Amino acid sequence: MPLIAAGRLQEAKQFTQQAMQLGTQSTVSRLPETGWAAVWQADVLREWDELEAARSLVGEAISLCE
Repeated sequence: MPLIAAGRLQEAKQFTQQAMQLGTQSTVSRLPETGWAAVWQADVLREWDELEAARSLVGEAISLCE
């Protein structure tokens, strides 16, 4: 994700949170692509050394992609 590569981690986190909310707001179906937003957000958390939260989010990302 370009925002992460540019070191704009706070913006990347906000962007991925919005993407995840949009991708999961329907209770009927979830978009598998939402999983990528979770992966990128986990990468931001990893950069901030929030490893347990990042690991948890990776698990959520896998579920979203299935």
